[in-house]
Amino acid sequence: MVGGGLSAQEMFTDPNNVFLNNEGVEITGTAAKQMLYGSTQKYQLKRKPSADGKTVIQLIPVSEKEYWKSIEADKKTVKQLKGKPLIPYELTDLSGKPFTNERVGGKLTVYNFWFTGCRPCLVEIPQLNELVAHYGDRVNFVAATFESQEKVDRFLSKRSFDYEIVTGATKLVSELRITSYPAHLVVDEQGVIRNIFIGKSETIGKLLDKVIQGHL
Repeated sequence: MVGGGLSAQEMFTDPNNVFLNNEGVEITGTAAKQMLYGSTQKYQLKRKPSADGKTVIQLIPVSEKEYWKSIEADKKTVKQLKGKPLIPYELTDLSGKPFTNERVGGKLTVYNFWFTGCRPCLVEIPQLNELVAHYGDRVNFVAATFESQEKVDRFLSKRSFDYEIVTGATKLVSELRITSYPAHLVVDEQGVIRNIFIGKSETIGKLLDKVIQGHL
């Protein structure tokens, strides 16, 4: 789903994004924006990394019913991950170093899946920062995004997000079937997913705090 605000508009002008229509033909960011916001047609955005490090975003037209059915199906799939090990991954931290499961092994880890154009993601950041301030290094807090480091750096130059932020998560979010944002996974010391929260919540800080207290 596409969020509102300036950051959402930057998605269409970001040189690291390549847009394709349903036939797989490359289109401009302006054309993609018009397709998404200029009609009542619903689209799913399918993202995948390209060989040159860019993000390919294809607009797939779906009916209103199909759109919401797909969203709900994906939410159900993600929730079924509870009690299962988090799949292996390799992301990149903001210093350019690889970030894998091993970096968080042996410690309770809270994952936040977000992107800069997701308004609900941005609204909850102050609550997430409070969790980091309270628990310090007793808990790993990781924010994973499919967006480029350049875009994240621009965002962080204007506001603070105290999680360990990692990029290059296109493959990971695709394999986990995360299509609704924000999403939070709480993973225990053995790498098993214990709690999952999907979508907007005005009390996400309290929900995560309760879960964390129950695990520590």
